[in-house]
Amino acid sequence: MNSSNNLPSWIPSQLYNKALELQELCKQLQYPGTIICDPTSVNFALNVGTSYTTTFTASKNPLARIMMELIQTSTEQIFPVHVPVTVNTPWEKCFVEITTAYRKATTKETYNRIHALAYGYHLGALLLDNPYYRKPIKANRLKAWKRTYILFNAIGYQQIYYTEKLTLKTIGELSETRFNKLVDFCRWYKSQGILMEQNS
Repeated sequence: MNSSNNLPSWIPSQLYNKALELQELCKQLQYPGTIICDPTSVNFALNVGTSYTTTFTASKNPLARIMMELIQTSTEQIFPVHVPVTVNTPWEKCFVEITTAYRKATTKETYNRIHALAYGYHLGALLLDNPYYRKPIKANRLKAWKRTYILFNAIGYQQIYYTEKLTLKTIGELSETRFNKLVDFCRWYKSQGILMEQNS
């Protein structure tokens, strides 16, 4: 039947319409990179290739919430965080300068989540570039910095500015398995060029 007006009496029109909606949903899910959101609920279907086709309940799946944050974009202007170093700045000076900026961004009075992520990203890059740095750094902080760099290097540094709730603490406290899943997801998603299209 092509129209609900021609339906047999034993098929309710509401059921028919729901079947059409489901059919359309299945068609959309055939395409990698498709995210289907129901504005009336917290459920969403995420299809990013054979390894990632799944349906999450965002409120019950923290990994799904982070995935959504990492790939969302906005038309609003972003204001990049100033990193107080240049290409010719010595490594040690870079580390000291960015650490100072990081401390300011993470103190209670001047806390700025985006700035903390940005400085954490750059500190992670510095420490991964110099694994022999021996001055004491708290283990949880070191882990969060390195992970922040790895994660946003995989999806794109600019995505830091589109996150809404993600923090260094959240990134640092992820299990190894979940963190690796996020990184794999980010690398795949970036490779599809979807973010470049959305941000252009």
